[in-house]
Amino acid sequence: NTENGIYVALTDTPGAMQFNVEDLSTVGAHIVDRWPVATSGCAHPVREPDSDNSINFMVKLDMTGNSYVEVHRFTPETTFDKPEVLTTFVPEKTSVVHSFSVTEDYIIFFFYPLDVDPMKIFTSNFHIFEALMWHEGVDTDIYVVGRQDGSVRHFTTHPMYSLHHANAYQLNEDEIVVDL
Repeated sequence: NTENGIYVALTDTPGAMQFNVEDLSTVGAHIVDRWPVATSGCAHPVREPDSDNSINFMVKLDMTGNSYVEVHRFTPETTFDKPEVLTTFVPEKTSVVHSFSVTEDYIIFFFYPLDVDPMKIFTSNFHIFEALMWHEGVDTDIYVVGRQDGSVRHFTTHPMYSLHHANAYQLNEDEIVVDL
């Protein structure tokens, strides 16, 4: 929020910690719309082209405990607690998704065959890398979300993993290049 000078630190957990940019002291915690419960977020919001808006997402649980993705748009007029919800979609699998891309028309998510074994978190003293599970032979799912209409298209590709997206751009209306 540029008018109020709000700064937050993010991780892949659902919340954010607001801090004072002058002395780096913490101001308070923020959580996007506490219900339904979020299980993860993203440490790297991406700026929308030609705007002051940012895009981010959270994985949430529905009433039956199934995961879905909620894609958010943060504008200078919205608060961290109540962003605009662009769309929701149900991924084919859970995955470690640490980064995503935004182009002129699309938001692109890769759901890799990599997941966290929740029981290993406790037995590994909360060392998240020791709790990662690679699912051999499982494809990577790609979800392409329309920035304007929230439509979701699903594609698959070979098994792979990338921690960060470096860049993405459109060659034309039907072709997107994502640098991982």
